[in-house]
Amino acid sequence: MKTIRCSHCNSETPIVQNQPTVCLLCGHCLDVSTPIHLSGSEFCPRCGHPLETATDSSRLCEVCGWFGDQQEILSLPPRQEDFNAVLAVLQGLELFRDVCRKEQIIESHYDVGHINDRDFQRIRVCVRDARQSLVTLFTALRRRIPQILSEVNGFIMWPDGWTDRHFNVCNEPCDMLIGQCSCGTYHSEKEGWVQSTLQRHDAIIIHS
Repeated sequence: MKTIRCSHCNSETPIVQNQPTVCLLCGHCLDVSTPIHLSGSEFCPRCGHPLETATDSSRLCEVCGWFGDQQEILSLPPRQEDFNAVLAVLQGLELFRDVCRKEQIIESHYDVGHINDRDFQRIRVCVRDARQSLVTLFTALRRRIPQILSEVNGFIMWPDGWTDRHFNVCNEPCDMLIGQCSCGTYHSEKEGWVQSTLQRHDAIIIHS
């Protein structure tokens, strides 16, 4: 007996001729006779938040409350003037989730013979390219997130990973970025060399 893999819980379900196929584990309806129409990822045209893929043409954004038709949605996130790390991560995760979901659906249809080998391999190449794009996205995202330095009682020690040590009035490098240093002076955040060092390491200071 032929089986199909559920796109929701990944369990195997037998296919019965002339009967609707329902997952025995989660109860999800698996209509293997329905043509495959896989759209791309969907984003809210107002706030850019990823949208859940629906079966009808209506779309609702759970973040800003936007409601509209499928023709109004965006296939790519809108460009934001101000970088929002949280939204960027959510968009990246939704893209990854979308790729995994589509790959699983394609494999289910391939298992029952609704997709030939040529189309199946073409889709797998698309999935591989999408995975590589996600790696590029997260790498670029990591470069946009600044390093956070927390000030404790007005002091910030020189970070361990920063090898470009600062020398002030002696041969020994400074041990403090902000505060009373071993060189005998008090370093302030307003000093030019401190600001240039923060920019060089893409770091910001959080005051307690």
